[in-house]
Amino acid sequence: ADASGTKGLAGTLSGGLKINVTVPTLTIALDSATTDGNLIYKVTGSEAFDLVSTVSPTITNGAISSTPTASSDRMTYMMTVKPTASGDVGVSIPVGAVTNGTLTNTAAVTATAVKVALGTSGVDTMTGSVGAEYVFPGAGNDILKLTATNQSTVAATDTIAGIAIGDVLDLSGLLTSYK
Repeated sequence: ADASGTKGLAGTLSGGLKINVTVPTLTIALDSATTDGNLIYKVTGSEAFDLVSTVSPTITNGAISSTPTASSDRMTYMMTVKPTASGDVGVSIPVGAVTNGTLTNTAAVTATAVKVALGTSGVDTMTGSVGAEYVFPGAGNDILKLTATNQSTVAATDTIAGIAIGDVLDLSGLLTSYK
């Protein structure tokens, strides 16, 4: 901070021009999921920032499905990712992918991988797995099965997005352990 307490500013050049020497830091977190199978990530900066158009975020098992949008104060961006297959989806932003107008050498940042289960346009039987996952049944009359209590817990809940008329949530495997 400079003498007046302004964050990120150090020194004054002739004419009162101040230079920002703070390197922005970022965090990435999953914000939500849409019914059509997209994951919405929120990228938050320690200060206002812009994405550098020549450096793209790295997506594992997915692709950015729309241009990331900035908040009015440019402190957050929302990024929509479309998973390409069932499994872990990863999002990371490499070094140099953002700028605060002065500096672009931010540290790389990676979001925690998100497990997804993708249905098809046909009839699918999807059995839950241990840990939190995002389930996108797809079209068709799907059967979503939980067969063990550790497949969806209070600490690691599942999110089902896009369930439709004709889909069935089968909990019968859980009931057999209660006598």
